[in-house]
Amino acid sequence: MEREAGEASGPRSLTRVMQIVAHLAAAENGATLSELARELQAPKSSLLVLLRALAAQGFASREGDRHFLGPAMYGLAAAVMARRRLPTLARPFMRSLWEATGETVILAVLKEDAPLASYIDQIESTNQVRFIARIGEERPLYCSAAGRALLAFQGEEWRERYLRTTDFRAYTPSTATDPAEIRRRLDRVRREGWSQSIAEITDGGAAVAAPVFDGEGRVVAALAVASLGERIRQNSRLYRTAAIEAARGLSQVLGHRPPVDKQRRRSPSSCE
Repeated sequence: MEREAGEASGPRSLTRVMQIVAHLAAAENGATLSELARELQAPKSSLLVLLRALAAQGFASREGDRHFLGPAMYGLAAAVMARRRLPTLARPFMRSLWEATGETVILAVLKEDAPLASYIDQIESTNQVRFIARIGEERPLYCSAAGRALLAFQGEEWRERYLRTTDFRAYTPSTATDPAEIRRRLDRVRREGWSQSIAEITDGGAAVAAPVFDGEGRVVAALAVASLGERIRQNSRLYRTAAIEAARGLSQVLGHRPPVDKQRRRSPSSCE
């Protein structure tokens, strides 16, 4: 019994947590502690410890003597499903952005196993001279427009760890590699709600991007307008306004409701 009760703090507890979650997901009316113990063939004491831990994070809830999945679990499930459906949901907003700018439009997300921006969809410009992006391409977070839009809105701990551990390579003479300067640019992205990169990865290439948020307020993607540096400079206000509006529309579809003061925030007139 002592060894079983102690499993709540050991590796076996991970398996037990998943068993609890799976059982509660299948139980329309929840389950009592006794029912869980009988179904999972586990002592009540260890299950109670795990249920309390899940409840503390919002992944489980309790009504009387019955346990249910909590709101955080449903939020996590919705985020997973939204990410899988993201290209389909984003397509109308990408097309409107493409029509407004005439430039290549990119949908980027944070790569799951590495701190990189990954292109998961694109609509290519019909301009004779244009920016070409390929699905599956990856870009550094610190010096690409989509990457900075994704990086700026990560949690502070994640962001600071990234800034401490990343080897900032200069792809061009315009690439920002000083951590203090990168922090300054990220602060600006968070403050103004858009990101711009001109000739920081390739000479002549540039992009403007805006972050996309889910219903929990987490950044899940970035919509970017990619073009030649000179066209980005000439049309910066138009492109960033269109990108912000498209990203805001997609965010709303994903359930995001920003505070009123952020909705009323003015777009800046300056460029990086």
